[in-house]
Amino acid sequence: IHNKIKVLFAEKLNSLNEFLSYAQNQGLEYLLVDDKNDRPQFLIDVFKNEENYLYLTKDFDSADLGFKYHVKIFKINYELMN
Repeated sequence: IHNKIKVLFAEKLNSLNEFLSYAQNQGLEYLLVDDKNDRPQFLIDVFKNEENYLYLTKDFDSADLGFKYHVKIFKINYELMN
């Protein structure tokens, strides 16, 4: 199976809206966030307060499987965002 994975980094952006606007133009479908404290504040907020982002649907949470590395993957719904 051939999959293309495009990785976008958020460190140089100032807000989730700015990042997702850029991400939409790049064709990004999923947002991956983890529990590391050296991430941009807006990604930390998504990780800790996912219920505030109705346009992000959680598809995966590593804590559900007992992994030590805590990561969440969200499907981005750009229509709901706009």
